Amino acid sequence: MLEHYPNRIFPDPTDAVDYVSYPEFVQGIEELANEHPDTVRHVRVSESPGWLNIASKSVVRNDVHVVEVSDDVRDRSAFDSKETVVASLGIHGDERAGAEAGVRFVEDICRGASDIAGTLDDTAFVLLFPNPDGWVSRLPFTVDGRFDQSRFNDAGNTFKRNTGADHDPNRIYPTVGWIDGDHYPAEPRGTDLTDDGAGVDSDVPAEPREYEHEVPGALGVVEHLRGYENVTWVADFHGMFASEKLVKMLTANATFDFSDAYAMFDFAGHLETALDDAVGDLLSARKDALDARAQAAASYYGLERTLPVPTETFAAGTILDMVGYNSSGGFTSWASRSPEAGGLGARGIAFEMALDNRVGRMSFDPTVVDLQVRAYETTLETFASYPGDEDAAIGNPTGETMAVVDGDSTRATASDLPYPVGDRDRATASDLPYLVGGRDRNDGASSDSGGDAGNSGGSTETRVSVPVDEQTTVPIGVEGETRRLTAIVDAVAGAADITLRNPSGIVVRTADQYTMATAPEDRLVLGVDDPAGGTWELELSNKHGDRAAVISVRTRSVTDQQRDPRDALGYNQRDYDVSITDVAPSYRAASDATNPIVVRDTDAMVSGIDADAVVVPTDTGIDQSVYLESLNTALIDEGKRVVLTDSGVRLLGESAFPVSVPGDAVQRVTQQGRGEEFRWAHGTRTTRCWTGVGRASANSPGVVRSGTPRRPVGCRCTVSTATPSRLPEGPSPGTTSGRTRRWSLREPFGYRAEAAKSSFSVVCYQLPSSGISTRSALPASL
Repeated sequence: MLEHYPNRIFPDPTDAVDYVSYPEFVQGIEELANEHPDTVRHVRVSESPGWLNIASKSVVRNDVHVVEVSDDVRDRSAFDSKETVVASLGIHGDERAGAEAGVRFVEDICRGASDIAGTLDDTAFVLLFPNPDGWVSRLPFTVDGRFDQSRFNDAGNTFKRNTGADHDPNRIYPTVGWIDGDHYPAEPRGTDLTDDGAGVDSDVPAEPREYEHEVPGALGVVEHLRGYENVTWVADFHGMFASEKLVKMLTANATFDFSDAYAMFDFAGHLETALDDAVGDLLSARKDALDARAQAAASYYGLERTLPVPTETFAAGTILDMVGYNSSGGFTSWASRSPEAGGLGARGIAFEMALDNRVGRMSFDPTVVDLQVRAYETTLETFASYPGDEDAAIGNPTGETMAVVDGDSTRATASDLPYPVGDRDRATASDLPYLVGGRDRNDGASSDSGGDAGNSGGSTETRVSVPVDEQTTVPIGVEGETRRLTAIVDAVAGAADITLRNPSGIVVRTADQYTMATAPEDRLVLGVDDPAGGTWELELSNKHGDRAAVISVRTRSVTDQQRDPRDALGYNQRDYDVSITDVAPSYRAASDATNPIVVRDTDAMVSGIDADAVVVPTDTGIDQSVYLESLNTALIDEGKRVVLTDSGVRLLGESAFPVSVPGDAVQRVTQQGRGEEFRWAHGTRTTRCWTGVGRASANSPGVVRSGTPRRPVGCRCTVSTATPSRLPEGPSPGTTSGRTRRWSLREPFGYRAEAAKSSFSVVCYQLPSSGISTRSALPASL
């Protein structure tokens, strides 16, 4: 076959017959490094956990590779002085577009086929291929016993998301903040978080978790990447399912100063132009191939619906905006942290490629893969061609100023934790009052020893079958002193719409069938802090599937205090002192305005708001009528913008603040998204058309104020109440399900809802441009 590709090692996708295999990658990169030693340097940085090999009857580990690309790449002093771009390619093994583009990107530079060759005097690329296990799992001699009882029996040997140790490789990096207890934060500096010298430190924990066995690849990756001197960008290339955008750019969950934040979204503008030029015309030219791939995905997952295909090249936003969820342990979020917090101090962004995720054995479609490779090669090239001005001030032509409200909940410190910070005598597993560990290797599911489990509380496990067009409810009992409730919902076969209601019947979490079918490991984790005591209900509906769904539901409740990471993970707690208001100095430094931001406490706000806009990130003052009146005055009488975020959102539903706020004053809501610690929502950025909250008593029917939607066409409204028989009527016919009634608006209206002896809320949202309806997951108190 080689004579058919006389001029290339990695052929164009349209000339290829399959995805590049891991052995082909290793041999090809080695050959390019030998042919072009001044441009390409190839390094092995660690090993993966590995798979059982049929031939050798032993676990075979696979090398994690880094490929450096630059002019005079072996001159380490020159390399360290260049702006360095780190690109992670194929961190999830079943998302192939990044690796497919990366190897061709390297070869195109070597062959003189890339336009960026002239930029490599000043730019260095570090291409990381972090998950060889998810790559080699497609080879016939690897064994993965997890698929024996899975609905992916037909895909036993295919690319896989996870490593051979069954860890999601994008959840195991040592990020700052909350860490999922089922994950293994790969910190090579060891228990004391102090670097003892070159290589992975000897005090990396072996108990209660054996990190060098579970996450050896990530330990080596973190250690190696910390050795680079001038990392400006870190990009993680992923694949997603159906989408109207070919490429989505996601900024990392990290704290960026305003110059870096500005640079990331300025880069996004340049990338959008580059993608439009490179592949814009191909979206319509290749629509038939894209439609076929989307339909294959829908059929594979048993979905009776038409999935969208890319009609536009690009969109950008936060992780939550773009994909609707957040997580802990992410690669870019770790790399974006400061070196003092263990990161690289980089601008961290991730990319998602449409129709680049698991569908059966992942058949190779050269027409679609070629489109994906062109788009991701263009993305890599844009890093080199981006002309960012590091000294450019953020423009503020109107001179607008803002005030940020400071309060009790805006600052968090390590001293607030119920356990000590820093080194102390080591506890062993036998000393701990709870079980330790991570995953149960028998079924790949989170065991009661991980995350919140093992603390006092309770747990249940239920498996139910949901026939087509039917639904069932799983009751969940919660004690009054419970600090946290977690429901782990696994799709054993098929999938279902899921809705979690509290004892009052209010929807607290929800996700649709497609979200469950395409969730990582077919698992959704719903977490609720301080849940109300009583019987919760998890509703499972199979109204849109073409087969019976089998769903496993495991619940666990926690009543103890927060766990010490030394006992749970083997690492010390980092010291920290952070506040939302710390953003003020960075904004002042980056803005061209004289004094664009001030920080004020609630007492200072009472005497007047000396800014054009107010940001309220705290619920401090929720019971102070004078402070709330000052916010109302700023909004209503003075026409200033008021932004409620974080716990400040409570002012909208649990105080006197919204009493005099007109319904059309609320302009936009960005909801929290899917994943533990976050509320569920299907629209990632929705516009609230109109809202109202009311309470009724026996003698005084509740009234939701009249209001006119700002953009009424395509707006969907939801009414929720604890009393199903007393749902207020809408202005047009709607559908009623349990305690919720929904209807769509087609014209402006003045709405007045009445109900007796019940509390209720009305929320209206603008539908996404795709016309797919959005399901509200906000509590009635809003």
